[in-house]
Amino acid sequence: MLETIASSLRDISAFGSSDPAAASSKRNLWTSLVQSYRPRLNDYMMQAKRTLKETTLHAGGQVETLALDDQTPTLLARLEEFRTLVNVVASSPTQDGLGEVIKSAHDVFSSYKEHDFDEIVGSKAETRSLRDALGFLGAVIFKYVGCSKRSCFLCSRVVQRYGSYTTRGCHGKLYNLWTVPEVPWLAEEERPKLVQALKNVERAMKESIRDGKTSGLVHARESTIGGSSVATRRQQSGRDPYMSSLVSEYLRSQRQEGMRRSSAGKGEDFASPDKRCQDRMSFYHLAKCSARSITTADILCKDVIGDEFPQDPETREHFGFNRCRDWREQSHLLGLYKGLIYLEVEAIQLNEWREKDILVSKIIETFSKVSEQSRGGYFPWFLRNQHILDNSIPPLQFDGQDNPLQRAIDAARPYLDLEDRNKDLQQLEPPSKRQCFLLYAMALDGSHPNPHWAEFDSWYDFGFAVCPGEHNERLLGGLYSRLVGGHKVMRDYYQSLGSKDEYPNVPTCSFNEFWLAYESGSLAKLFYHYGLGDMMDRDWGLREFLSFPLDQHELRPSVWRLKHFLALDPGAPLGRLSKIETAAQEYGFTSQLTARTRLALRQFYEQLFTKVNPLRVHEAKNRGKLLEYAESSLDVIDDGVRHVLRKLG
Repeated sequence: MLETIASSLRDISAFGSSDPAAASSKRNLWTSLVQSYRPRLNDYMMQAKRTLKETTLHAGGQVETLALDDQTPTLLARLEEFRTLVNVVASSPTQDGLGEVIKSAHDVFSSYKEHDFDEIVGSKAETRSLRDALGFLGAVIFKYVGCSKRSCFLCSRVVQRYGSYTTRGCHGKLYNLWTVPEVPWLAEEERPKLVQALKNVERAMKESIRDGKTSGLVHARESTIGGSSVATRRQQSGRDPYMSSLVSEYLRSQRQEGMRRSSAGKGEDFASPDKRCQDRMSFYHLAKCSARSITTADILCKDVIGDEFPQDPETREHFGFNRCRDWREQSHLLGLYKGLIYLEVEAIQLNEWREKDILVSKIIETFSKVSEQSRGGYFPWFLRNQHILDNSIPPLQFDGQDNPLQRAIDAARPYLDLEDRNKDLQQLEPPSKRQCFLLYAMALDGSHPNPHWAEFDSWYDFGFAVCPGEHNERLLGGLYSRLVGGHKVMRDYYQSLGSKDEYPNVPTCSFNEFWLAYESGSLAKLFYHYGLGDMMDRDWGLREFLSFPLDQHELRPSVWRLKHFLALDPGAPLGRLSKIETAAQEYGFTSQLTARTRLALRQFYEQLFTKVNPLRVHEAKNRGKLLEYAESSLDVIDDGVRHVLRKLG
């Protein structure tokens, strides 16, 4: 995470403030920060929602609740807009939505002073609670929790054991009547963490008493109210739901610990089963209970089990994925780690091996204990490519000859006519030939385009925008690979692995045949001709989409450009993507929308497209009946979205 932040900051400082690259780096930095702190920010958002619900707001002197064109919106109007935004995001949480909530909270907190809140909030206490909730969520970066004074001995220890926070310091005083404060809003998954912190403090106190380390503690008065007041003492009723819940959680935790100890057998240290259990916890368990810190090895194991290439930058760096030249090598490396998990190597061991810089030797040692015929194909590949885990070798920069796309283009040159083979991609004419060759080269390499390329429109033009979801995009990419290369992708894969392939030769489509079919709108017929037409028959509209000739591409239903818009990052600039911008405006994404309505409209279309064919949405919009059609498919539609859809009708 720190490396990602450092990289983004370097990029930002290297470019001018108006440079698009600097803007892109800022967006990447923002996305990384929100993603990293998302669990904590979700808690802050829910606390802000609860605080708003419990706070009485009245107009006071602010009679104007809507902003006029030449006026700043009132605090009351901003809070009502923030309340609506939080309700939308809380009901369907996304990273983009959380980002909008954070920005809105920051704007409200920083734009209005405490006396502005006093005018519309019932009491000083409610003002403080509301501003604290907005401040935590919005932008106030705090170094400690609690008041500016030092905390007592037990408060300090609990906060330390809980983790994630610090206090101003500890004055060393001990209060006999100290107890856990009531926080009824505490999330269910946070309660075991608090209980564990209390148990750790209890255990540490017992050890200190037993070892005679408590002589420096000073017994203090029980309250700052005055004298020897015991005002902080109150009877704990068994009917208190919060305390009952906490006690139940504590007892459940104690039972679990007792069961762990009982199963450990005689003669073992009672602490060791706890440690082993923590070491073997799954990523999802660790994320909830915080028994130990999550490491990049935990993230790796989660991705390996899910059969996904790691996306976390630090995990990719720690375990060699940044040194792989292409997706094939990444797949081989993923297969190697799958083998280690199959051989019962756990994340805690992988992390230890990496930290001690013995990962390579331990991998070899682990597989060497298995008979040679049972080691699979990934271990022999690793023996030939140990440099991938050599930390002295810098990661690939993926520019020039290291760029996988450039290598795919170079490998596909023999498929061009002789006069075109030595030309740069940009020199291929007409543009349709350039467009087709890029897709052809990627398909031969076993990859497919993504929606974020502004320079090329391949993701849209070759039908990936029509596919419902990324899984079907991969299926269509595989179909193009079969069309132009037959079994070449699998042959290349096993050749890279060093294994024999047994795939037969099948008829394939030449580049010129592919290019001419694209221009004439007969790509769907080409798939049928080579026996690959099954996907064309699905009720997606793919066959119709690919049947538009080049000079009629503008006649394709605009809903597919809307899907392209939804596939982009919400903050992506559309200045160079005029066709996408026009389609988005056609479906209601105008510059007059508030951030909340824009987000709700985006979520509306994403949800609608999971339930109905986008072509039916396009037809309903053209008839002026989009709202009525959406109401027949969705149970809940945001009021702001309804207003937008009525205007479309």
